[in-house]
Amino acid sequence: MAYIYLEFNHHDVPMFLQALIISLIVGFLFFVIICYVRCYILRILLSYRQWMYQPPRVQSPSIIVWSLVVRLFSGYKPSTFSYQQSLPRLPVPPIKQSLKQLINSLKPLYPYNSEEFLKLKEQSKKFEKEFGTKLQNILHLKSWWSENWVTDWWENVLYHLMKMKILIDREELPPLVIRNTIPLCMAQYERVFSTNRIPQKEIDELVHYDSAVSKHIVVQRNGFYYKLEMFDNKAHLLLPHSLEKQLEWIVADADRNTDDNEESIESQCLASLTGLDRTEWSDVRNQYLSSGINKESLHHIESSVLIVHLEKCNFDYEDFSGRSKYLLHGSGQNIWFDKCINLISFSDARFGLNCEHTLGDAPVMAHVAEYVLTHEAIDNLYDEKGKCQVKNHQSGLPVKPLRLTWEIKQPLILKIRKAITYNQKNNSDIDLCVRRHESFGKGFIKTCKVSPDAFIQMVLQLTYFKEAGKFPLTYESAMTRLYRQGRTETVRSVTRQSTEFVRAMVEKDMPNKDIINLFVAACNQHQLLYRDAMNGKGCDRHLFGLYVVSKGLGKEFDFLKNVLMMPWTLSTSQQPQQQMEDTPSCDLLEYRHMTSPGGGFGPVSDGGYGVSYMITGEWAVWFHVSSKVSTQETNSSKFMDGIFESMMEIHKLFVSRETT
Repeated sequence: MAYIYLEFNHHDVPMFLQALIISLIVGFLFFVIICYVRCYILRILLSYRQWMYQPPRVQSPSIIVWSLVVRLFSGYKPSTFSYQQSLPRLPVPPIKQSLKQLINSLKPLYPYNSEEFLKLKEQSKKFEKEFGTKLQNILHLKSWWSENWVTDWWENVLYHLMKMKILIDREELPPLVIRNTIPLCMAQYERVFSTNRIPQKEIDELVHYDSAVSKHIVVQRNGFYYKLEMFDNKAHLLLPHSLEKQLEWIVADADRNTDDNEESIESQCLASLTGLDRTEWSDVRNQYLSSGINKESLHHIESSVLIVHLEKCNFDYEDFSGRSKYLLHGSGQNIWFDKCINLISFSDARFGLNCEHTLGDAPVMAHVAEYVLTHEAIDNLYDEKGKCQVKNHQSGLPVKPLRLTWEIKQPLILKIRKAITYNQKNNSDIDLCVRRHESFGKGFIKTCKVSPDAFIQMVLQLTYFKEAGKFPLTYESAMTRLYRQGRTETVRSVTRQSTEFVRAMVEKDMPNKDIINLFVAACNQHQLLYRDAMNGKGCDRHLFGLYVVSKGLGKEFDFLKNVLMMPWTLSTSQQPQQQMEDTPSCDLLEYRHMTSPGGGFGPVSDGGYGVSYMITGEWAVWFHVSSKVSTQETNSSKFMDGIFESMMEIHKLFVSRETT
């Protein structure tokens, strides 16, 4: 409780001045009240979720009115983070609902009346009855005082990247909205740049550096690191042609030092340490890089906006698998995995990103890449020889790049050698295949009148069953950014409807129209689960929250531990192709060769697959499939062949319906 007491001596203060002061105070208080009222009204409006369960083109009058009111209270040209306080908080689902979802998702994976499944079902009932209510009440308490009850537990290219960072710092980057109305949480953008993951013994720490400190990038070439200031001596952002000269100087200096280098080769492989086990890397960092010149050089890297790698290596133009595999793990000695973004540029001018997943999800990083690619496509920055055009002159003088130096002694050399061996062994075990399916894209899928994402998920289920003869425990990530500080929730793709479709497709003992009906039913069920997950009705983050609370109380529940430790045989994720309004359509012929193939990730379980996919407009779908070489049961290229085969089988199914 607070108050302000103001006393005027009306004999000394003129009446008009008294009136002016009182008017200003009242006006200010009224303005604050209006802001709070607008914020809470918008939060109430954004808590409404029925709009998601209706097709965008066929919406009821009540939802149309609701969307107009949302736009009215959203204001004109909202800033990047202006919606944050108005976003509703992620709800805690009922425990009975989450346990029922879990059991329903596991049932198709077990034989009928399996003892193992019946035991699991009995354990869930016992857990709910004896301990669930108490843990649920604690989660409810946490949801009242935290912004998101689960997030804190789950945690020319350079020129355009710096422009995007400045837009974020100034809150001038337009916030992303769904259907031009419903805003998404933009909190992850605060840490996209200038963030580093610091290794610790127990749990790593995310450190974000303020823009007053982080005004430079670090450039790596041949294992040498350079601090490159991105602003001139008059505090103006380096223009493309000035940046080009700085990078050319770094390339020349690094290549010269490579030939004349008298230091050990290990001094050029320091980044390999970031690939070690986190506890071991923490010990090495504290012992060898926490003092002297090493501490200073490390600080320059960790406080940088991002790291740029100017690589000498190259790949064939169509070798997307080889290039993507390199982006995933590098050579085992060059990528600084703790950094928020590693921008890797190849000698043929193609580039990609290696991103630290803790601070942001794939759609956020995809937005970063899309911003760069869009402006590369629409901004005419280069002349006929590929050099940056001088459109404006740099008002100040660029700061000369600083080559970082290190003191590498024999014990650290041994640690680096061990890290390189460890990383390269892990790298050689990754089997990654990347291809583009061009026979059809979203254009055909829409004629099937099902969700494109659900279509692909059914393709993956069919492909895996044909290969393994069983159904996989499947994960698909769905964003929860309709809520404040939202990240992701799990969609469990295996359902009764999906298994019925897959069996019918494989056995082929019923008419095509009946198989199509099963396919549509499976897709509709999947789409419902996806929407529920986006609306905070998933079960996995809830179960994870209950597990964390139980650990905090010093209790161990085998049921929670067992269901959370089940390996995801098929880990999947869809990547957005276009999130910006001003991005040219990827369906236009002149831009098709500029479309990004998206990104991928490694397999979550040793015996499974990691599958990411990007639906590229109306005409194509990109697939990324990863697995372990050491696992005999998996083969990424073979699984990719199966995906393409399943795509065409379902295509044939619907084409045959049209011909009959």
